[in-house]
Amino acid sequence: MVNLEVWIAPDTNLIEFTNAYQVKDCGAVAPAGRFGWFVPLPLAYLVPGMDHWRIFADESTASLFSMSDRDFNYVQSFARLSATDNRFYCEESFCTTGIFTPTHCNTSCAVLLAGHPDETGFVVQHILEMKLFVRVIWVGPNLKWLPDTLTASYLNEKTNHSLVLLSHMPSPITMWDNSKFMSVAFPPCETLQTSQNVGCKYELHRLVKLVWSRLEVGAKPAYEAVQKMSFSRDNYLDLLARYSQQPGAVEKIACEWLVENKVSWKPWIPTSDEKNVIYIGGIFPISVSTYTAKGIVRAAEMALEAVNANDTILRDYNLKMKVNNGECKAEAVMNTFIYYVLFSVYKKLVGILGPACSDTVEPLAGVTKHFRTVVISYSAEGSTFSDRSKYPYFFRTIGENTQYKFVYLQLFQKLGWEQVAALTEDGHKYTEYISHTQDLLQANGITFVVNRKFPRDREKASMSKYLQELKNKKVHIIIGDMFDVAVRDVMCQAYNLKMTAQEGYVWFLPQWLAPNWYDTDYYNAHHLENVMCSTTQMIDTICRNAGSH
Repeated sequence: MVNLEVWIAPDTNLIEFTNAYQVKDCGAVAPAGRFGWFVPLPLAYLVPGMDHWRIFADESTASLFSMSDRDFNYVQSFARLSATDNRFYCEESFCTTGIFTPTHCNTSCAVLLAGHPDETGFVVQHILEMKLFVRVIWVGPNLKWLPDTLTASYLNEKTNHSLVLLSHMPSPITMWDNSKFMSVAFPPCETLQTSQNVGCKYELHRLVKLVWSRLEVGAKPAYEAVQKMSFSRDNYLDLLARYSQQPGAVEKIACEWLVENKVSWKPWIPTSDEKNVIYIGGIFPISVSTYTAKGIVRAAEMALEAVNANDTILRDYNLKMKVNNGECKAEAVMNTFIYYVLFSVYKKLVGILGPACSDTVEPLAGVTKHFRTVVISYSAEGSTFSDRSKYPYFFRTIGENTQYKFVYLQLFQKLGWEQVAALTEDGHKYTEYISHTQDLLQANGITFVVNRKFPRDREKASMSKYLQELKNKKVHIIIGDMFDVAVRDVMCQAYNLKMTAQEGYVWFLPQWLAPNWYDTDYYNAHHLENVMCSTTQMIDTICRNAGSH
């Protein structure tokens, strides 16, 4: 939020104001202004003292500013929003048909022309307190031209009447130099009881720039530009004069002024070389030996370098990344996110990059919804995260695993394979794509013989039984979805049961297995596994036997 011109009365405690509305004062945008009553100069000398408020406190002298029935009806016609509209510019409780008339007034009261009651409705309290013989007609935007028309009419008819209007200065109607109007003097602010309610309206007001307090953190260049922006008296009068000549053409006026006044606005541009820093919170499986994409951190850093080098993307910002180890563990991922939220970096955090593993995404994606923090994963493939109502802030740069089904269908059709089975590890949360694949294949004439699941805490000798079951069903195309430990056991049993490529079998294994997952000699020696195949036998099995998905 940026407001480039807020009128602040001299009695306003700006500290309370800025704290209450979470805004900051960025200084004056132009010289001070004020509200006032103004009398056209050609009509300002009918009697002495027309520049003082007391002339309106006496019914006989106030009548100099009254209107004939003809003129009053003419002015009243502009109190409506339009000629065909029954609504008026003033619909406040103190108005009747767009006009405020105090109870002590009659037809000889002065008529005060005003624009909009949301800007000048305070005058009602002043009239009542000072017992002025004044009625008010709010004529909206017609105030810009109506005084000139009436002044010309009065001068042409040589009538012994004057005119008074309420406006703010400077404005397209009343300028600082008062070349067209005489200002009416009012009592000092402190002598009016109504000042406690409506403020010191006739005293000088600061014209200040107010911005959202967090703009300094979130958009530092914009904040600095607003701070430096200001108009001299001549510049401000120039803009008002242009607007008077081209009412409503705001964009055209702004463009012309910028082209013609580069010397004035060039100093507004921030000169600091220090860009506003924003952060990406990185969560990577740095210490996980089974995660294969070790270059993901460097790839992210290269992407940041490319973005920062291209001024057309983030011209006024410097994008940085915090790198933390998520370990492919839910507790480590959540701990990292809490770290980002608790410390000051959160104020400049644009989102989370990661985590890598689907098992760790679910709790994080659920929590970030409440923090409205974007999470972009580079390798989590579980299809459940596609639920936008549940995970509105989760995105990823890879497809979900349910898309495998289309690849399997076209591959099997191309190779003429007519039946398939699946062997999956129980407790593996993101194997639901197998069920989707089964439905699609069967709908296209390919038999899905069985989706055999085995428990994670199975007996050591049981894997041979599961594979023998598939062999008895004469299934030669098998989709496997399991973790490294189980894969070593499965492929060893496939070697022993002669279920390899030499015997016409094809295995599809997860692509995200560790690079050396087949090295049974290493895992038997260092991880106390007991796979009954050597590394050489495993290599012989997989080199001719398996594809990845």
